[in-house]
Amino acid sequence: MKKHSWLIGASVSAILLSACAVNSDTVGATDAPTAVAEGSSFCHKERLNPVGNMIECNWTSNATDACERSIPVSRIARDALTADPVTVKRCTSGQWLVQITRK
Repeated sequence: MKKHSWLIGASVSAILLSACAVNSDTVGATDAPTAVAEGSSFCHKERLNPVGNMIECNWTSNATDACERSIPVSRIARDALTADPVTVKRCTSGQWLVQITRK
């Protein structure tokens, strides 16, 4: 019976991990773009996802919030930007941030 106890433990671990998994493509995302205000926005580089003429990410108005808070995913229209996203800062967690500037 002891031979199979590791298998049961591994199966339980896999089930728990899959229960915690989140599909980042759909959480908090909407088809409507985020309200466009002037200025810069920041998001985690790994969450940056082009979706047609929009850019989806966990956008926030300052780098500190982007590094320290959990921000829902939203979309911004590409034509509302002055340029493509630029990698600008690394958080203490090791995560890189990108910045956009809106028109």
